[in-house]
Amino acid sequence: MTDNIIDFKEWFDLNKAAPQYVSQMMGHSESTSEIKARLISNLSGVLSYLLPGGVFKNNKFYVGDIRGNMGESLVIDISGDKAGMWHDFATGEGGDIIGLWAAVTGRDTKYDFPELINDMSDWLGIRTRTYQEDREIRERLQEYDSNDLKDLCQDNLLGQPTARWDYYDENEKIIACVYRYETKRGKQYRPWDVKSCSHRAPDIRPLYNIPNIIKSRNIMIVEGEKSADALIKSGITATTAMFGANAPLDKTDWRPLYKKHVTIWPDNDEPGIAYAKQLAEFLKPHVASIAIILPPTDKPKGWDAADALAEKTNLREFIRTSKKEVIKRSNIEAIDLCNWQALPPERNWVIKEWLPKGYVTAIYGDGGVGKSLLSQQLMTAVATGSPWLNLPIQQAKVYALLCEDDEQELWRRQHAINSYFDVEMSDLTDNLRMISRVGADNLLMIFDGKDAGQLTMFYQKLLEDIKSFKPDLVILDTVADLFGGNENNRSQVRQFVQNCCARIARAINGAVLLCAHPSDSGIQRKTGTGGSTAWNNTVRSRWYFSRASNQENGNTRILSRKKSNYGPMQEDLNLEWQDGVFVPTGGFSPDYLKQTLIEAIKDAASDGVPFTHTGEPGLFKQRARLPVELHTLSRHKIEALANELLAEGLLTKTTSSDSKEQKWLDAASLSKK
Repeated sequence: MTDNIIDFKEWFDLNKAAPQYVSQMMGHSESTSEIKARLISNLSGVLSYLLPGGVFKNNKFYVGDIRGNMGESLVIDISGDKAGMWHDFATGEGGDIIGLWAAVTGRDTKYDFPELINDMSDWLGIRTRTYQEDREIRERLQEYDSNDLKDLCQDNLLGQPTARWDYYDENEKIIACVYRYETKRGKQYRPWDVKSCSHRAPDIRPLYNIPNIIKSRNIMIVEGEKSADALIKSGITATTAMFGANAPLDKTDWRPLYKKHVTIWPDNDEPGIAYAKQLAEFLKPHVASIAIILPPTDKPKGWDAADALAEKTNLREFIRTSKKEVIKRSNIEAIDLCNWQALPPERNWVIKEWLPKGYVTAIYGDGGVGKSLLSQQLMTAVATGSPWLNLPIQQAKVYALLCEDDEQELWRRQHAINSYFDVEMSDLTDNLRMISRVGADNLLMIFDGKDAGQLTMFYQKLLEDIKSFKPDLVILDTVADLFGGNENNRSQVRQFVQNCCARIARAINGAVLLCAHPSDSGIQRKTGTGGSTAWNNTVRSRWYFSRASNQENGNTRILSRKKSNYGPMQEDLNLEWQDGVFVPTGGFSPDYLKQTLIEAIKDAASDGVPFTHTGEPGLFKQRARLPVELHTLSRHKIEALANELLAEGLLTKTTSSDSKEQKWLDAASLSKK
């Protein structure tokens, strides 16, 4: 009798203690060849266990390497005479299934063979206790007092357990176990709670297979660990609540399923169907979607996923083609005001009061006005952390989809922009990703004759590329190339902004800047709007970039903030095109700029740190020492101002104590003029 009692004191820390697997195979140890045969017979489950990041394709299993990274360098045959044979084309390593187990677990087949065999046997559930282990168990039983022993006998003298399932947390540490016993009264299950070190279910019960749930978007819920394992062995992410349909919903931690796409596969009986519907209603507010598989009517009572696998059913195909009841989510979900007890989070910006994170901002500008150039300057400023139009910016990554200009034109512009910001191309490579798709099919959302928008395959690929780059700012240029609907249709416009562009902003927790053209009436009324009013109403911030009116200088522009839900309503920035870039002028007249430059040069000479006209100590290179009004002037503009002042005799070149060369600038005295 005592040989069948499990020593629970050994389980005080299952994450440190050696696993104690006891099974119906007790009585003999299997040979290496038998273990290998059993591994090959369950090859799909073995590979999913060892290398969960791999994929099954055309009777082969592909993965990047023995560490489980994504890729196809390591290939494993899964059928025929070579089943279980593997080869890593990157390293030249290879062997049979036992060699693969050793490589993945970091063991040597020569020196660690006994440990390797035990590990594989443990996984298969066939390892027996040794004589020494049995002796230690009998000795430790003497440590229990009579009451402890009585409790253990009442709860656990059910014969030898025929199966054990381990419940892991997200860090792959065991938090609970469930043992199954075959008795005269049927199957009996006994849990073990690691935290309390007691023979009972945890207060809040974990889901089965948590480490893989958190990595997957689509989750299958079944009744019981055996059915879950059947799906897992077929490469399908599955879970169950502890004790299946008998599990109280409010005592299970369902949080790993938050925002997942969930399908419930119930047992083919009335309790199973009732449990599935109750669970679906319970999970509905918390998951992305939920559906219930309707078991085939020709299957026996209690038929489940494990039975389907035993019948050699293609589980993936069954799930795909089976009839389902889709549970629709309620569109009305109240905000829990109790969560607002603390101070609210601060708003995050790319440009304070201009470009909020988490939302879509639109910039409108007529064709040829220069909004694409201005946007490219913004990309560079954010990527380098440089001020943009005198507005401070923190350095961050930028992703730009550009549909109007080819690579050569972008190159020419970037050369001028780099000169203005005094940066090199190498300064941009880590933080700026520019995609030019002139002439390509760039539609992100299309409409099938109705008002229901559909995201395109290109959008899905674009979103994945954006998320992998992890930018704080995404620039989409321009709406005419990206929107496949009617710009005057309020419903279509709103779907494009909210469900397409704003989805990108939410995915990266950053800002999206959408470039667009105004309508003729928008230009005439100087509102900069175009199409349906939904364009203006749906974005959270809107800018208008236009030519200045009544100006003799055709290079002047005005950037106006026409809408800002989270900042001041109206603000204008006066700009001027200089040497291939737009620079803020602040509305300063040329005479004002000249006088400001004279005063700055005079003060620098008086302080003993004069400027030169050009070069390293020149006005442009040392512009940080100049008044702020002169900071944004291009090299050509600031040097041209100095030339004019020299020609007018308002500036002069002098020598210094260190150099006899007349190159140091100073203000001309009245007597010299």
